[in-house]
This record gives sequence, C-alpha cells and structure tokens, in this order.
Amino acid sequence: MAKNLILVTGGAGFIGSHISEALIAAGYAVRVLDNFVTGHRENLKTLQALEQFELIEGDVGDLATVLAASQGACAIYHEAALVSVPLSIQQPAASFQNNAQGVFNVFEAARQQGVKTVIYASSAAVYGDNQELPLPETTTCQPLSPYALDKYYAEQLATLYAQLYGIHSVGLRYF
Repeated sequence: MAKNLILVTGGAGFIGSHISEALIAAGYAVRVLDNFVTGHRENLKTLQALEQFELIEGDVGDLATVLAASQGACAIYHEAALVSVPLSIQQPAASFQNNAQGVFNVFEAARQQGVKTVIYASSAAVYGDNQELPLPETTTCQPLSPYALDKYYAEQLATLYAQLYGIHSVGLRYF
C-alpha cells in the first residue's frame, strides 16, 4: 500500500464506496473496513482489482480490528453505522455497539496509531424534531432516539479527542 493510505470504515456502503472511489481517483490508497451487514460487495467491484485498494472484513465494534485496520493510515473516513432510527428504538444495545462503540473505537485507534484526521458521519437526527429550515448547525441538539444520541455522542467525542489528543475531525450531519 502507498504511504498516503486512508481507512474508510463502512466502505462497502453507498456513501463509503463513493468516498473510496474518489480517494483512489485523487491518488490515495484506500483500505476499507466493512462487516457487510448493510454494505454490499457489489459496491466495491470496480475497486477490488486495483493495487491501491485493500479490503478488511471486520466490525468497527471491535477495537482490535479497528487498530489493525488503521495501522499506517494518514486519515480515517468513518462511515460505518447502523443507520435506522426505528431499529435503534427497537434494539438500543445494537445501535450503541455499532454507532457509539464504533466511533469510540475509531477515535481511540486514531489516537493510538497517531492518525491526526478523522472525517465521520453524523446525522441531522441530532437536532430532534426541529421543523425549521434552513437549519443552522448552531441549532440546539435534542436527540430523540438512541441513533440520534449515538451521533451526538460522536460529536462530543470528536471535540474531546481534538482537545486532549490533537485529532482534527469533521462531522458530516447527513440529512
């Protein structure tokens, strides 16, 4: 793998696979970590033959897996998540394991591996049931589901890891 290696968690999903394609087109090597619960191998078919691409089948809920996957990376794009408000209400423990524990593992792996840049998926769900549009990012967060709370936790964790460990991050509040 090249020295400009980027880890993309959830890289077999719709967004993660497109990020991976764009990064390779920009000259980066990409390592995808995905458990294929919601991601699809079909999304990676054009990348799998490329020398700049590596696939690790594993789960962000396991710190050792994320540590191994992030070794040698210069940045991490964290797109892995259990993306379902209704499912998070029905199965809050699964939501926590995939989303909150997963993002913790990503930031902790970044800290331990010396990765200073993390771009991660957040969600407009952190705003709660706010109907006002446009919605400035300074709007008060009012998470109303385990999924939304997991994403809000990710934002707070990112702030803390920036302050304590100098990890630069950007959270993308997808709508």
